[in-house]
Amino acid sequence: MKSYIITLAVLVLGFSAFASGEPNASKKVKVLNLEEVTQNIKYPKKSNEAGKEGYVLVYVEIDENGKVTNKTPLTCPCKGLMKSALNAVEDLKFEPATDAKGEAYKSGVRIPFKFELTLD
Repeated sequence: MKSYIITLAVLVLGFSAFASGEPNASKKVKVLNLEEVTQNIKYPKKSNEAGKEGYVLVYVEIDENGKVTNKTPLTCPCKGLMKSALNAVEDLKFEPATDAKGEAYKSGVRIPFKFELTLD
């Protein structure tokens, strides 16, 4: 019987915040509920049955209030895993990036999701 492991990279906190024209970035964007979201991601039944696994990389744009304004899948092994990752992104809560003056600004991060099947 197949079981699965889903990992949402904890290292997302270390990824660079991208903002056009923001040379004085002081604090990068931060995920506030990473562990909670990781525990609630669903492995799609059809993907599991078909033996599909791998990485889904999603680029997420975050506004000055820490809300997701856009999400774009960059890589994915199948539509089911992509949909699961995009749904998980909707549940993420962010602390926005701030500049040297402490003012929040729009930014973005790349978040890798690892979907891995294991045999019981």
